[in-house]
Amino acid sequence: MIAAIQFCRIILMPRFGTLHLMPIGGLLFSINFYFWTSANDYLTFLLLAFPAGIFFGLVSPPANVETFRLEEETGKILFPIFEAFMSLGILMGALTSGFLLAQSVQPEAIFSSVSLIIGITCIFLIIVTSLKFTIIPTAKTKLKFPDKAVILPGIIAALVYATYGIIVDWSAHWLSTEYKVSAFIAGIIIYFFSGTELLALFLGSKLLRNYGEK
Repeated sequence: MIAAIQFCRIILMPRFGTLHLMPIGGLLFSINFYFWTSANDYLTFLLLAFPAGIFFGLVSPPANVETFRLEEETGKILFPIFEAFMSLGILMGALTSGFLLAQSVQPEAIFSSVSLIIGITCIFLIIVTSLKFTIIPTAKTKLKFPDKAVILPGIIAALVYATYGIIVDWSAHWLSTEYKVSAFIAGIIIYFFSGTELLALFLGSKLLRNYGEK
């Protein structure tokens, strides 16, 4: 995904802009997601994780660039709100999947439905962006080492996301394997984590205005 993000930022965005890349990346991700989640063996599942990261890498940089552009135009701090809606999506997905699993809906049906809904939505967005918006390429950039001013914040962000990954990705698995709790109960940790993160992110812009970034 890191390589895809750099490729998107350096090659694709200066040629195709941002708004047109996001729905294309989402459509490709939804197609790959269907085959990824319906894989019957571990090797296939592992191999399909690579294009999943690549296609997600087509969505993330344009979304970030558009958010920063809107911040410059409006003078408001919007990135925490953007992150908050991502957390809201994670929380709603966890709640929905937990409810459907409690109703004995098969995971294959859930994954297929999600892939179909996302795919149709992205096709609609591709049509809308093609008809309503002109391509506005971003400024060309080169691959280079990060500036010294962003190394420390980058390290802090890496540690934060590493901790996030440990909590979200492994805690539910640990509870279900070590203590043999149900998947729904094990997933409660995701509900609480995403819920409190959501609250913090919605308050983020206010905290930044009052106390600054440092």
